[in-house]
Amino acid sequence: NYPVDVKRLPRSPCKTDADCAWTAHRPGTCVVVRCTGHYVAGTKAWVVAANELHRRICTGRRFRACERHRCRRSKPKGVVCNKGRCEILPGEA
Repeated sequence: NYPVDVKRLPRSPCKTDADCAWTAHRPGTCVVVRCTGHYVAGTKAWVVAANELHRRICTGRRFRACERHRCRRSKPKGVVCNKGRCEILPGEA
């Protein structure tokens, strides 16, 4: 795990569904879990920043704590903007 400076990853509110995106790179951890319920949503700018932070900190490192996750694997169907917050639409396995 690594600390996340929230000023670097501001979660600005969305206005439309087109403002939103999702990622498997959860800020604060280098473990990428591609399981239902583990994806995170945010504005496109937030997702780009989260992916860049993950790439910069985690690339080339080995993490013994990373274990193989047994879970239902599926990608989200998409994302929607709900009351200014990006939310994931769960996908099918």
